[in-house]
Amino acid sequence: MAGWNENGKWCQPSQIWKVEQDIPQNAPDNWLSKPDGDYYIGISFHISPFGFIKGSGRINSTTSFKPSDFHISRSQDPYNSWGVNAIKSKSAPSDCMEYWNWLPGISIISEDKKFTLPSEELSAHAGTEWADNDARVFHGIFSDDVHEKLVTQYMEDINTITGPRVPGWPFGLRQLKDAVFIWVHSESKEIHAMLLASVVQSGDKYWAVAGAECNTVIELKLEHHAA
Repeated sequence: MAGWNENGKWCQPSQIWKVEQDIPQNAPDNWLSKPDGDYYIGISFHISPFGFIKGSGRINSTTSFKPSDFHISRSQDPYNSWGVNAIKSKSAPSDCMEYWNWLPGISIISEDKKFTLPSEELSAHAGTEWADNDARVFHGIFSDDVHEKLVTQYMEDINTITGPRVPGWPFGLRQLKDAVFIWVHSESKEIHAMLLASVVQSGDKYWAVAGAECNTVIELKLEHHAA
């Protein structure tokens, strides 16, 4: 099981990219995250570090939001969803040469349904042609329809609690390249799996939006945006 090492870095699965392993006949179905498990599937959207994210609360009776307790790197595995490069926020580099390479985040977690943990065996194939032909191999969830519903709902949620002063707002599919799905244990609240929400595209740049000056405090709150 992946997790955090003693230096606060996220540990990628030992099987990642090891495509030579045997594939059972019922794969990938037996490897996918399914209903009736012990985990909530949440998401963490990450933005350029031009400000400080604060504030937490509930969007509704089952969905909460808060600043993520980890940063993700600008540099991720460009194809494999399990190749997450993340570090605990308290361990993130603070020197000027490294600070801008790590992106703070906003976690949103729905406790409406529980799922099983996706198997790390998926990490051997999540960046291959198999994943191109069956998106479930990439995102790790048993149903493309369930995955799409999660993306749609979480996109609506992130736009509800942020506003024009947040870099990248309004959030859309493009912002998924800086987002990760997280499997959060329902009791311990620890993250036991983390997958990139989208293939990372090369050459992307990170810009501040007008009005989002450096060191701005970005406060998360429920607000209605005029159409």
